[in-house]
Amino acid sequence: MAGNPTLFQAFEWNVPADEHHWQRLRNILPQLKAIGIDNLWLPPACKGNNFKGNGYDIYDLYDLGEFHQKGSRNTKWGSKEDLIALAAEARALAIGLYFDAVLNHRCGGDATQRVKVVQVDDRGTELGPLAQYEAYDSRKLIYNGAKRNITKPYDIEAWLAFFFPGRQGKYSAFRYNWSHFNASDYDNATGKKAIFKIVADGKDWQKDVDKASHGNYDYLLLNNLDYSNGNLREEVKRWGQWVVQELGLSGFRLDAVKHFSQGFVNEWVNAVNAGSQKDLFYVGEHWTDNTKSLVRCPPTCWGKLPDLVLARRLYAYGTQTDYFESKNCIGWVRSGASEGSKQSGLAIVMSWQQKHPPSGKGVAAMDRIRQAFQKSNQAEPPSRDMKTSNATISQQPKPPSPRIRMRVGHEHAGQTWRDLLGWEWADVIIDSEGFGVFPCQPNSLAVFTATDAEGREKFPVNFSHNIYEKA
Repeated sequence: MAGNPTLFQAFEWNVPADEHHWQRLRNILPQLKAIGIDNLWLPPACKGNNFKGNGYDIYDLYDLGEFHQKGSRNTKWGSKEDLIALAAEARALAIGLYFDAVLNHRCGGDATQRVKVVQVDDRGTELGPLAQYEAYDSRKLIYNGAKRNITKPYDIEAWLAFFFPGRQGKYSAFRYNWSHFNASDYDNATGKKAIFKIVADGKDWQKDVDKASHGNYDYLLLNNLDYSNGNLREEVKRWGQWVVQELGLSGFRLDAVKHFSQGFVNEWVNAVNAGSQKDLFYVGEHWTDNTKSLVRCPPTCWGKLPDLVLARRLYAYGTQTDYFESKNCIGWVRSGASEGSKQSGLAIVMSWQQKHPPSGKGVAAMDRIRQAFQKSNQAEPPSRDMKTSNATISQQPKPPSPRIRMRVGHEHAGQTWRDLLGWEWADVIIDSEGFGVFPCQPNSLAVFTATDAEGREKFPVNFSHNIYEKA
């Protein structure tokens, strides 16, 4: 595996439903490779009940945009042919693909079946089952009372027969029926929306799912798969092996992993690994309510995310030494390794002073200031606190920038280190003991390496952030 491997999420919830996303990703692969992206997390590529949706309402595992089902041949992301072309280009560039596998449920059955159920309590939620699916990104709306039955057993008509008429048995002849599920969310006979636990043949919730603080988490939404069924387990394992070979995958992201059998997850991973010629990567989505807080940061780092990814790939090697003594300004040093750009090392400083970070316009203004400074050959660089007009730059009184004294190593003595991002304009001279005083503009970030470090000519990174321009 390449040094400092980096995974890139290659979609988001509101990507246009224009069936061109696979083409856009293929077009941008060389740029992603150039900045150090090694793997792409692909969206769910299987046909969903709504072909304009993101695929989490999964209908057919084997339909990757190949069969005319649910109103369309293609998925929201494009055709299977486009996906295969993307996979081939990624393979040529040594970029791995991680598949978002939705194994918890199914949606959009082809026919109804009568099945005996009990309705369970869903009063622990703000939304009902189908409404919760529409607010899918709010996973806190979990069915707290899903273990308490509130009716006696009775029959409903649920959409639990799946025979995939558009595919006609290609790749797999397996058909789903009520025995492959343990819950549904809709009674077609009455039009009622609720959580219906199937009790025919003694069915119950799976026991080896996350329990957390809300009881049994087996049910999430739609038609809940029952992995106590041996035939279902074998079919889903076969699909895992098939899709790895079909697309040359390097790994999987398992959706909603806390909501289905952990025993089956282990069984499935072992089976897929056994059918693959390479080591695969796995990560499971597991939302929990015991994390105290999440730190939010600008998703593109004011346009510098490609520079940060490339800097990590080139220079973030060797022992790390942290300088975390101050709560308002922290830093760390990577000492470097023994080959090529890896030996250069890296020093990072971050500051935070309870003010808002610069906007895109602010960064553009700072770029104009820097250009003016470079043209004027001033002895000292201007600060971010300078104000600009059409023709003048005036110095404003300001406190000194945050700074940290850090040791990068005696082997770097006498070198000049400079910020790769271009936000901190003061150079740092490394002293005879290997120390430097590294500054950072308030509420910002600076990434320093030697001015003669291998690969510095690649900065700033020229990266097209708008992939829709080439659709």
